[in-house]
Amino acid sequence: YYDNKLGDTQSFLAKSMAMDEFIKTVICICDSVKGRKHSKHTVNLSFDEWNVWFHSNGDEVEKWSTAPHQLEDVYTFEDALLVGLMLITLLKHADRVKVACLAQLVNVIAPIMTENGGGIFEQTIFYPFMHASNYGRGTVLLSNTVCGKHDTREFTDVPDVDSVAVLSDDGNALT
Repeated sequence: YYDNKLGDTQSFLAKSMAMDEFIKTVICICDSVKGRKHSKHTVNLSFDEWNVWFHSNGDEVEKWSTAPHQLEDVYTFEDALLVGLMLITLLKHADRVKVACLAQLVNVIAPIMTENGGGIFEQTIFYPFMHASNYGRGTVLLSNTVCGKHDTREFTDVPDVDSVAVLSDDGNALT
Protein backbone atom coordinates (compact mmCIF):
# COMPACT_ATOMS: atom_id res chain seq x y z
CA TYR A 1 0.00 0.00 0.00
CA TYR A 2 1.17 3.50 -0.75
CA ASP A 3 0.29 6.61 1.21
CA ASN A 4 0.88 10.34 1.16
CA LYS A 5 0.98 11.04 4.88
CA LEU A 6 3.69 13.65 4.31
CA GLY A 7 1.60 15.59 1.80
CA ASP A 8 4.33 15.32 -0.85
CA THR A 9 2.40 14.87 -4.10
CA GLN A 10 5.50 14.50 -6.29
CA SER A 11 6.93 11.67 -4.17
CA PHE A 12 3.49 10.07 -3.79
CA LEU A 13 2.97 9.92 -7.56
CA ALA A 14 6.47 8.47 -7.99
CA LYS A 15 5.73 5.53 -5.69
CA SER A 16 4.85 3.41 -8.71
CA MET A 17 8.64 3.38 -9.23
CA ALA A 18 9.00 1.54 -5.90
CA MET A 19 6.40 -0.97 -7.10
CA ASP A 20 8.34 -1.39 -10.35
CA GLU A 21 11.62 -1.97 -8.48
CA PHE A 22 9.94 -4.47 -6.16
CA ILE A 23 8.63 -6.47 -9.13
CA LYS A 24 12.02 -6.36 -10.88
CA THR A 25 13.76 -7.54 -7.70
CA VAL A 26 11.42 -10.50 -7.24
CA ILE A 27 11.81 -11.45 -10.92
CA CYS A 28 15.61 -11.34 -10.55
CA ILE A 29 15.47 -13.57 -7.47
CA CYS A 30 13.23 -16.08 -9.25
CA ASP A 31 15.46 -16.08 -12.33
CA SER A 32 18.58 -16.46 -10.20
CA VAL A 33 17.13 -19.55 -8.50
CA LYS A 34 16.10 -20.86 -11.92
CA GLY A 35 19.70 -20.47 -13.11
CA ARG A 36 21.22 -22.07 -10.02
CA LYS A 37 18.92 -25.07 -10.37
CA HIS A 38 19.51 -25.26 -14.13
CA SER A 39 15.75 -25.28 -14.48
CA LYS A 40 13.72 -24.54 -17.58
CA HIS A 41 10.73 -23.47 -15.47
CA THR A 42 10.02 -19.73 -15.36
CA VAL A 43 8.16 -18.63 -12.25
CA ASN A 44 5.41 -16.11 -12.90
CA LEU A 45 4.18 -13.78 -10.19
CA SER A 46 1.01 -12.90 -8.36
CA PHE A 47 0.96 -9.39 -6.90
CA ASP A 48 -1.35 -9.65 -3.92
CA GLU A 49 -2.52 -7.15 -2.76
CA TRP A 50 -2.09 -3.50 -3.73
CA ASN A 51 -3.82 -0.12 -3.46
CA VAL A 52 -3.43 3.40 -2.10
CA TRP A 53 -4.40 3.81 1.54
CA PHE A 54 -3.76 6.27 4.29
CA HIS A 55 -6.86 8.32 4.88
CA SER A 56 -8.19 6.24 7.75
CA ASN A 57 -6.72 3.72 10.10
CA GLY A 58 -9.78 2.32 11.84
CA ASP A 59 -9.29 4.23 15.10
CA GLU A 60 -12.47 6.25 14.56
CA VAL A 61 -14.78 3.23 15.09
CA GLU A 62 -16.64 3.25 18.40
CA LYS A 63 -16.00 0.06 20.38
CA TRP A 64 -18.81 -2.47 20.51
CA SER A 65 -20.87 -0.71 17.85
CA THR A 66 -23.07 -2.75 15.51
CA ALA A 67 -22.00 -2.96 11.86
CA PRO A 68 -19.91 0.20 11.93
CA HIS A 69 -18.59 1.80 8.76
CA GLN A 70 -14.88 1.07 8.80
CA LEU A 71 -12.04 2.18 6.55
CA GLU A 72 -14.47 3.64 4.02
CA ASP A 73 -11.95 6.05 2.62
CA VAL A 74 -12.87 8.75 0.15
CA TYR A 75 -10.25 8.87 -2.58
CA THR A 76 -8.86 11.92 -4.32
CA PHE A 77 -7.73 12.68 -7.86
CA GLU A 78 -4.16 12.29 -6.58
CA ASP A 79 -5.01 8.75 -5.46
CA ALA A 80 -6.50 7.97 -8.88
CA LEU A 81 -3.33 9.15 -10.59
CA LEU A 82 -1.16 6.80 -8.52
CA VAL A 83 -3.56 3.88 -9.08
CA GLY A 84 -3.28 4.56 -12.82
CA LEU A 85 0.52 4.63 -12.60
CA MET A 86 0.54 1.36 -10.64
CA LEU A 87 -1.69 -0.23 -13.29
CA ILE A 88 0.76 0.92 -15.98
CA THR A 89 3.55 -0.68 -13.94
CA LEU A 90 1.64 -3.96 -13.70
CA LEU A 91 0.92 -3.94 -17.44
CA LYS A 92 4.60 -3.35 -18.19
CA HIS A 93 5.34 -6.56 -16.31
CA ALA A 94 2.47 -8.58 -17.81
CA ASP A 95 4.99 -11.09 -19.13
CA ARG A 96 5.65 -12.20 -15.54
CA VAL A 97 2.89 -10.74 -13.34
CA LYS A 98 -0.09 -12.90 -14.27
CA VAL A 99 -2.41 -11.93 -11.39
CA ALA A 100 -2.57 -8.66 -9.46
CA CYS A 101 -5.28 -8.30 -6.85
CA LEU A 102 -6.56 -4.90 -5.81
CA ALA A 103 -6.79 -5.01 -2.03
CA GLN A 104 -10.55 -4.57 -1.68
CA LEU A 105 -13.35 -3.93 -4.16
CA VAL A 106 -16.38 -2.71 -2.18
CA ASN A 107 -16.62 -0.25 0.74
CA VAL A 108 -13.41 -0.96 2.70
CA ILE A 109 -10.52 0.97 1.07
CA ALA A 110 -12.38 0.34 -2.18
CA PRO A 111 -13.17 1.80 -5.60
CA ILE A 112 -16.89 1.00 -5.27
CA MET A 113 -19.04 2.17 -2.37
CA THR A 114 -22.54 1.10 -1.40
CA GLU A 115 -25.20 3.38 0.02
CA ASN A 116 -27.99 2.62 2.45
CA GLY A 117 -31.02 1.67 0.39
CA GLY A 118 -29.09 -0.16 -2.30
CA GLY A 119 -27.33 2.46 -4.38
CA ILE A 120 -23.66 2.45 -5.32
CA PHE A 121 -21.13 4.99 -6.48
CA GLU A 122 -17.68 4.76 -7.97
CA GLN A 123 -14.73 6.51 -6.38
CA THR A 124 -11.89 8.21 -8.27
CA ILE A 125 -9.72 5.08 -8.10
CA PHE A 126 -12.44 3.10 -9.91
CA TYR A 127 -11.83 4.85 -13.21
CA PRO A 128 -8.17 3.99 -13.88
CA PHE A 129 -9.02 0.40 -12.91
CA MET A 130 -11.98 0.41 -15.34
CA HIS A 131 -9.89 1.88 -18.16
CA ALA A 132 -7.05 -0.60 -17.60
CA SER A 133 -9.60 -3.41 -17.72
CA ASN A 134 -11.23 -2.10 -20.89
CA TYR A 135 -8.11 -1.04 -22.79
CA GLY A 136 -5.39 -3.21 -21.26
CA ARG A 137 -6.52 -6.44 -22.92
CA GLY A 138 -4.28 -7.96 -25.55
CA THR A 139 -0.52 -7.89 -26.01
CA VAL A 140 1.55 -5.39 -24.09
CA LEU A 141 4.11 -3.89 -26.45
CA LEU A 142 7.58 -2.82 -25.43
CA SER A 143 7.65 0.95 -25.68
CA ASN A 144 10.25 3.56 -24.90
CA THR A 145 8.93 6.96 -23.92
CA VAL A 146 11.56 9.68 -24.18
CA CYS A 147 10.78 12.48 -21.76
CA GLY A 148 12.23 14.73 -19.12
CA LYS A 149 12.90 13.60 -15.56
CA HIS A 150 12.69 15.22 -12.16
CA ASP A 151 13.68 14.47 -8.57
CA THR A 152 11.41 14.36 -5.54
CA ARG A 153 12.19 14.14 -1.84
CA GLU A 154 12.05 10.34 -2.02
CA PHE A 155 12.99 9.49 -5.63
CA THR A 156 15.48 10.54 -8.28
CA ASP A 157 15.14 10.47 -12.06
CA VAL A 158 11.35 10.24 -12.04
CA PRO A 159 10.07 10.23 -15.63
CA ASP A 160 7.73 13.13 -16.40
CA VAL A 161 5.56 10.74 -18.44
CA ASP A 162 4.74 7.08 -17.92
CA SER A 163 2.99 5.05 -20.58
CA VAL A 164 2.23 1.60 -21.86
CA ALA A 165 0.92 0.38 -25.21
CA VAL A 166 -1.44 -2.57 -25.69
CA LEU A 167 -2.38 -4.16 -29.02
CA SER A 168 -5.86 -5.68 -28.96
CA ASP A 169 -6.17 -9.44 -29.47
CA ASP A 170 -7.67 -8.93 -32.94
CA GLY A 171 -4.86 -6.52 -33.85
CA ASN A 172 -7.29 -3.75 -34.79
CA ALA A 173 -6.71 -1.38 -31.88
CA LEU A 174 -3.69 0.07 -30.15
CA THR A 175 -4.33 1.65 -26.74
